[in-house]
Parts: sequence; C-alpha cells; structure tokens
Amino acid sequence: LRLRRAAPEVPRYESEFWVPRGYGFERVLVSQIDWIQAERDYVRLHTAAGSHMVRETMTSLEARLDPQQLIRVHRSAFVRVDRIDSIRRGPGYGRLSLLLETGAEVPVGRNYARQIRQLINPALAEPAGSG
Repeated sequence: LRLRRAAPEVPRYESEFWVPRGYGFERVLVSQIDWIQAERDYVRLHTAAGSHMVRETMTSLEARLDPQQLIRVHRSAFVRVDRIDSIRRGPGYGRLSLLLETGAEVPVGRNYARQIRQLINPALAEPAGSG
C-alpha cells in the first residue's frame, strides 16, 4: 500500500524578489515594498531601506503580485494598500494622487481611479443611478 503525498502547495503570488546588489543579490520581501515604479524595461521597488531596480515588466508583475496587498494605480505604478496615508484630488477633473506614509506621492491613472475610490468607500465606485 502506497500513500500518495499531496503535492506541495505552490504560492500563487510572489513573497520575495532577489535583486542585483554589488557582486551578488539581495532579498527584498514583497511585504517590505511601499510602491513600485516603472522605468523603461525595469521596475524600481521602493522600500523603507531604499530602492532596487529589477528587470521586469509591469504586466508580468501584475500577475505575480497579490492584489490585496499591492494594487496597480497607474500604468507605471503599484502601491501597497496599507501604506496609503491620504488621497488627494489633483488639478483637472477626476485627477487623483496617493500620498504614502513615506511622503511619496503617486499619481492615479484615469483607468484606475474607480478602484481607488472603491478602497475608500465601495459606494463611490458605483455608477450614478445603479443602486
């Protein structure tokens, strides 16, 4: 009689990144990332300890990051939800930006504004007259 062992569960989302540092690599936990910024063919991971460049695309990151922790707020930015200190209205209709606990200000793209409003109050994301 052979018992079948359950296959080890593969995490659905990344928990860490190994980033180039000097002549080696440094581990950056996803939980340490405040926000992520696109820079051409790279992304910059912003943490309290500094920033780290990784050769990665925003699209591939989006599939690998837990949307309950890091949300896409612009075509070139992700933000850790629990690091958002306030939401500001910017110049122009519907413009928003996020002020993080670190003091960083991250613009919200028009296509992502509804998602941000829903974070504050789910009723704000409802189209007028739908409820």
